[in-house]
Amino acid sequence: MDDQLKQQIIQTLQSLHGRLGEPLQIEDWISTNGRNYDRHFTSYSKIILTLELFHVRFSGAIATMGNEGQQIEFQTDAIKHIQADLENLVIEIQLSEKIWRRICIKPLP
Repeated sequence: MDDQLKQQIIQTLQSLHGRLGEPLQIEDWISTNGRNYDRHFTSYSKIILTLELFHVRFSGAIATMGNEGQQIEFQTDAIKHIQADLENLVIEIQLSEKIWRRICIKPLP
């Protein structure tokens, strides 16, 4: 992992913590065919929640976000790509050679 990506990960995690109290839509794709998110190789989930907690565990470098009723976790040390603009945040994580995860986080209107 290069220094630029490390810095981008830190900034992204800080920005997620800054969204506490916001209603968010989180879309989560897990592909078993690399970065090919075709529906034949991919599972998909969508969660809508008000972000009440966000933290990263040192053990396993796992980020947890959610509220009392719902949580989603992702591995921060396997992040390979982050794309962010004012509204959307897309995080791509490589879990193994062929297994990739894409998480898209956006505010609700």
